[in-house]
Amino acid sequence: DIPMTLWGAPDLQGIWTNATATPLERPAQYANIKVLSQDQRSQFGEAVLEQYGKGGREAWFDLGLKALASGQTSLIVSPDNGKIPWRTDFKKAIKASEETVYPWEKTAPGAPFNSYRDLDTGERCITDGVGLYPQHPYNNNFQIFQTERYIVIAQEMYHEYRIIPLDGRPHLEPAVSQWLGDARGNWEADTLVIESQGYLDGRSWHWAVPWRSAQSTMKLTERLTRTDEFTIDYSFTMTDPTRFSEPWTARIPLTNNPAERGVTGGELYEFACHEGNYSIPNMLKMSVD
Repeated sequence: DIPMTLWGAPDLQGIWTNATATPLERPAQYANIKVLSQDQRSQFGEAVLEQYGKGGREAWFDLGLKALASGQTSLIVSPDNGKIPWRTDFKKAIKASEETVYPWEKTAPGAPFNSYRDLDTGERCITDGVGLYPQHPYNNNFQIFQTERYIVIAQEMYHEYRIIPLDGRPHLEPAVSQWLGDARGNWEADTLVIESQGYLDGRSWHWAVPWRSAQSTMKLTERLTRTDEFTIDYSFTMTDPTRFSEPWTARIPLTNNPAERGVTGGELYEFACHEGNYSIPNMLKMSVD
């Protein structure tokens, strides 16, 4: 039996993590494999450590080093190839954006920094974008609060909050746009479905992960199903005809048992990204010097 609230809805409350070694897109060597063996799952963890180098083993990172228990070869479950279905005319812009994520580490367009706008939205402590996605080497935790009329999702990274009405009210007028969109939720049997639209048009901003960027043309559908004491089966579907040739879906189960993903547990603490943070003015000063 799944935990239930006093008013008869599945209980989604608590602190959850989506940290995992399973990558968003399916690696080429697993192109024809649907389910990983135990050895292959451990290789995903080694790939994460390799990605972060020495810091992954010795620094303050809290890396998800375990693949999903389902053994799925990518977080993307649709389309069937496990890849983001980018529009071909958008790929060139994506490539240019990826080359400027950390331009101080290599020679690339965008260096040096001439303005705070040359830094991505995450470095500016605004947001890394939409969806509950395990991008970071730390702070992959979420706390869910629940009443009969609202669901609130607090994200540890950047201390973001989403307050989602469940009472059937209409979406805001198109003139009102937000970084994390305008969300409305409803129950379909035991599954909470969250529909978000009305995103701020962030095309002119620099995003470390371009598919997560806020776009006015985008709609996001999220599904949360409590499957047992430890798990919420979470998935999201992104639709944006300006970037993707078709809608695509990723499945990232949330767990309240952090040991399952090889990360630490505990309370959700404030992440005060800008408190005493001099990195942006220092980087701009270095560019001038």
